[in-house]
Amino acid sequence: MPVVAEGLLIIYQGLLGLKFKEIKEAVLWHEDVKMYSVEDLSTGELLGYFFLDLQPREGKYGYACVSELKLGCLLPNGTRQEAVAAMLANFTKPQKDKPSLLDHDEVVTYFHEFGHLMHYICSQVHIAHFCGFAVERDFVEAPSQMLENWCWETDPLKEMSVHYENDYEIPEMLL
Repeated sequence: MPVVAEGLLIIYQGLLGLKFKEIKEAVLWHEDVKMYSVEDLSTGELLGYFFLDLQPREGKYGYACVSELKLGCLLPNGTRQEAVAAMLANFTKPQKDKPSLLDHDEVVTYFHEFGHLMHYICSQVHIAHFCGFAVERDFVEAPSQMLENWCWETDPLKEMSVHYENDYEIPEMLL
């Protein structure tokens, strides 16, 4: 999963003109959780923060989802409140002798849910009520479904895939 995670971040940064930075000193609810800031690459503006909670554990949701934690909006004093959201999933935990290995369906799920996360973080609204997922019901899945399609393209697959034992690339005939 580390190669997929790194490749996903590179792909999304390039597609959306963003910069992700892991916040290593963050106090988090579990050791497996990571926190990132999101900046607009062209302006340097801080857009928000997200948490990745991707490993299964007892008492955690059994499915992948994105949860809104703080709405991004324009405040009465004219400053922007940054959005904060968390992506939850239950991808295979790494083992002592083997890292977490994702199958293609899990990679599609990762891209899909991360698309929801970016939709939420990148929303630039004046009124909090309209932040992120507060859109017409037939549109709420559109950004994530469009972004998951990168999992079917050769170059992105190369960007986020290697053999875990020897770092060999996926053979062309499998792409």
